[in-house]
Amino acid sequence: DVSGWPLEDLEHMNSLRSLQILKIDRVVQFTRAQEAALEMKSHLTQLDLCGSTSDMHLHVPAAEARRLHGVLNSLCPPGCLESLKIASYHGRLFPDWLPQLPSLQRLVLADCKFCESLPCLGQLPQLKFLTITGFSKLLTIQRGRYTGPAFLKLEHLHVDDMDKLESWTGFQTGDFPSLIKFHLDSCPN
Repeated sequence: DVSGWPLEDLEHMNSLRSLQILKIDRVVQFTRAQEAALEMKSHLTQLDLCGSTSDMHLHVPAAEARRLHGVLNSLCPPGCLESLKIASYHGRLFPDWLPQLPSLQRLVLADCKFCESLPCLGQLPQLKFLTITGFSKLLTIQRGRYTGPAFLKLEHLHVDDMDKLESWTGFQTGDFPSLIKFHLDSCPN
């Protein structure tokens, strides 16, 4: 894009182990994000996808939210990814690939103020560290529909700055069997 390095330049950088993409909300077309070919980066274990923090929107129109979802959906990482951070994302839905990362151990979802729901994260088989912070529209964290314990290997859970969070639904006895640290702060409801 005009103010940065074109995403398509990442296409042939297949030896990357760590990557931080800033201002993803400035990517105009999701096809440009597809050209980065993140899913082909077989050594990529750490990825940060961050939107602009300076643009403090009070409202994101539906068409803009769909565009942002398309961009994020097009930045599909490889299955070997171990650490993912999504921050200052102004879309309403998370990408379809998020609950399908078999090697993901650390996940940070921060300042996604317009997201109204979370994907089924409890089925991520290797997830050990989960941080969810700064979701001002999220009302409920849901388990999702799948068999077996949720969050089988999760050891650390940090939930913070969730003004409207009211409930956790669908969780069962046996979920979170490995949890050793749970931090809950600034969730008044």
